[in-house]
Amino acid sequence: KRYTSIQEWYKCNSNSSIYTSIFDIKLTNSYCWTISKNGYFIVGGAFKSNNAVESFSNLKTKLKDYGYDFGDFTKREGCYVYLLDRLSGIETGSNGIYLLEESAGFISPSSLEGISYAMESGYILADVLNKNINTDRLNNYVNLKDFYEADNVGATPWDGKNDFNAI
Repeated sequence: KRYTSIQEWYKCNSNSSIYTSIFDIKLTNSYCWTISKNGYFIVGGAFKSNNAVESFSNLKTKLKDYGYDFGDFTKREGCYVYLLDRLSGIETGSNGIYLLEESAGFISPSSLEGISYAMESGYILADVLNKNINTDRLNNYVNLKDFYEADNVGATPWDGKNDFNAI
């Protein structure tokens, strides 16, 4: 599913480094964040594309109601983020071509990035290739869907239930 990620930067007087994850199902079934670093306060989130601007505005209103002081507006950034809603969306490759990290669909629901899964899926594939160098490697490639499901992690928007098919 395609989400729209929006974040805004504000100049502030604080030099503290703070990161907050916000899980509010009324705003998004993904997540939102605040980051304070290097004199800036950054607020953002990943929202369903059909109401992203409205949801982002609601996030800022809620944060202000909780006492957050944003500071002076500096800039707005945005991009599309693709999140799987089922583990069947993970593709590990075929015909001697192997996919890893985000290209395979491994996206962390808590950071919307794939670096931790890139490292892990690369390690697993290297291990499989090293152990099965004289066999049909693709057929012996670890079924990463089962691996991620067994570890209760996955590339899916968080819905509060850890149920990959609930979305």
